[in-house]
Amino acid sequence: MKELRITKSNKLIESSLLEAAVKFTLRDHKVILAVISQISPKDAQLKPYTLSISELEQLTNIRSRHLYQDISEISDRLTAIKIKIKEPDEPKGFLEAVWFSAIRYRPSKGRVEFFISEPLKPYLIQVKSAFTTYYLRQVTNLQSIHSIRLYPLLRQYLTIKDVENGKTVGFRIISIEELKEVLGISEEQYKKFADFKRYVLQKCQNELEEKTDLIFDFEPIKQGRKIAKLKLIIQANIKPVEVVEDGSVIDGEVLPDGYDEGVAAMIAGAIPELPEKVVTLLASKLDGIAASQAYLSYTKAKKAGKVKDPAAYFLGILKHQEQQAKNSHNPDMDDMSWANRADFDEF
Repeated sequence: MKELRITKSNKLIESSLLEAAVKFTLRDHKVILAVISQISPKDAQLKPYTLSISELEQLTNIRSRHLYQDISEISDRLTAIKIKIKEPDEPKGFLEAVWFSAIRYRPSKGRVEFFISEPLKPYLIQVKSAFTTYYLRQVTNLQSIHSIRLYPLLRQYLTIKDVENGKTVGFRIISIEELKEVLGISEEQYKKFADFKRYVLQKCQNELEEKTDLIFDFEPIKQGRKIAKLKLIIQANIKPVEVVEDGSVIDGEVLPDGYDEGVAAMIAGAIPELPEKVVTLLASKLDGIAASQAYLSYTKAKKAGKVKDPAAYFLGILKHQEQQAKNSHNPDMDDMSWANRADFDEF
């Protein structure tokens, strides 16, 4: 399941959880995401989507002796809990729907079949605009319902394609009211911003940094005396760790002091011709501002057709920045003697 992708319209991502007699749980949400990840971009219609019992056990920690009871309870909730989606062509309109119109448990076949509600089809099938895609594996280990719903809100503004193209920072402004609705937090919970910050935002920060490929920070925005909105600063969380097929984790090489993961991702995305050791060296020596300036100069020259040798051209930009910094006495770029070491000889 680790390479399965989830694609949802942004309106569905921003949908509100409506209060119900039964409480929406973390494992309910994981089941929903696992089902959605099976939708193919080629699907023209919704169809029954299947999870095996072993997949359900992995996702939800169901125990064999409680199998019937637990699956029955999950089915009860997922066919009853409603979401509310703001309709794009109706400013004051909305759609209320349940996730699944039916769920069939087939113990003799060792699987459960899920029938997604037909009104959700436009938000899941052949979505051609205003959608977000992310990997299922990024959210299956999260233990907070707030984290698992916040992640796609962040991913909207720093997409997988953005990161692959070298962008490492995104920004989003969202009202506190809207954010609470999406996270399923009622009006009675965390009325004080200090409590919302402590028990929701900071916990999400810690968990997403530890377990996913995104990190975020936030800046409160006031209206009068009241904090009404948040500016979310979203960054790629690139870890020097490799996860191998059997699920074990191998630590990456020891990185030099000053190594900046964001700078490394930016440089590697812009100039894939650079050897990894050169990218590592640059990411340990350049600050974010210097790297961004070089990146912008390089991409501009590339669009103009001036770049014949990408690696040599980029190094030339850095040396030019060095000379400018010396002339202006800029301490951040006044010494690039490190750029003359043997790692660069081939360029």
